[in-house]
Amino acid sequence: MPEPLTFRDQAAEALVAAPHASSFRWEWFDPAWWGHCARPVDDGGRGSAWFIDAEPGMVLRRYQRGGAVARVSRSSYLYMGRRRVRSVAEFQVLMRALELGLPVPQPIAAGVWWKGVLSYQASLLTERLQGVQSLGQLVGTLKWSRWQAVGRTIRRFHEAGICHADLNCFNVLLSGGSVYLIDFDKGAFRDPAAKGWRNRNLKRLHRSLKKVVWPEHGQTGPEQAWEALLEGYLESTETGVEGSR
Repeated sequence: MPEPLTFRDQAAEALVAAPHASSFRWEWFDPAWWGHCARPVDDGGRGSAWFIDAEPGMVLRRYQRGGAVARVSRSSYLYMGRRRVRSVAEFQVLMRALELGLPVPQPIAAGVWWKGVLSYQASLLTERLQGVQSLGQLVGTLKWSRWQAVGRTIRRFHEAGICHADLNCFNVLLSGGSVYLIDFDKGAFRDPAAKGWRNRNLKRLHRSLKKVVWPEHGQTGPEQAWEALLEGYLESTETGVEGSR
């Protein structure tokens, strides 16, 4: 896979995937520049992500804090080295996942804006996956085999040593026979043989599924669905993990 290109402009830097480098513009990171082509992903959220109806379809996300810390600084982060810049780190995780043939959105560009010596702001542009729905939206409608497919997909990431920091049912997307993982903010590379982080990932996903309202009459219930997911996860796994029942 071709190496991404780096662009610099005064107190800003962008890492751009090679296929998009020739047409890159700094305005890509500004939702206002896209006009009516930019639509908020979730009006009820932090107002930090937009669908960009362009060619290709994209998702623009600005990194913003939530909770009490947002009162101090909503969008600025402490600079602790280029590799730990949120957008750059996520871009690199996505690139590595693609190199390994794992199902993630294509990264397009990671932007960084320096705010003085010790802080920065960041944004990320990724490909928008078409025709997908989240696992959280589909609970109760999926057959046993589809839950198994989710488990197998998660196992592939784990065996590659890719830890998803927020593995919840809304960061797992399905389309036809495909399963994708999205939102690798704070994602990291871990020892695939270590059981601890893998178990924590699964337990986080299980907790998120328990919070979703399941239909009274569906293809599978919560416990049956989780059993199917674990069955898929544990198929041919060389480094076993505990079932988070």
